[in-house]
Amino acid sequence: MRLQAESELNLMQFYNVLLPDVVTVNAMHVTAHRQSIALLTDHAPWLLDQYVPADVAGDGNCLFRAVSLALYGHEAAHVQLRLLAAIDVLLHIRSATETVATTMSLIVLTIR
Repeated sequence: MRLQAESELNLMQFYNVLLPDVVTVNAMHVTAHRQSIALLTDHAPWLLDQYVPADVAGDGNCLFRAVSLALYGHEAAHVQLRLLAAIDVLLHIRSATETVATTMSLIVLTIR
């Protein structure tokens, strides 16, 4: 898997696939997620003073879509972000495995 990850990274570099420039996103240009606003209004209204819960496509890529929206002002870079995350995990599999194992042991300790 490491070789595949290195190959993907090399292809991205060869074809000059770049992420867009990071921009400052204006909250006025973000579509707010209504259900989240209702929930936050009831349980944590102070969050709405600083943040806008963004409405992103709910197709299983919502984490990467939200990061793309926060960094670049649009969701379109979610595919590159997901690919780069997968490549990073594959290139650093030992570290990722140790992190998951540590997290799981903390969860088990908390549940007991």
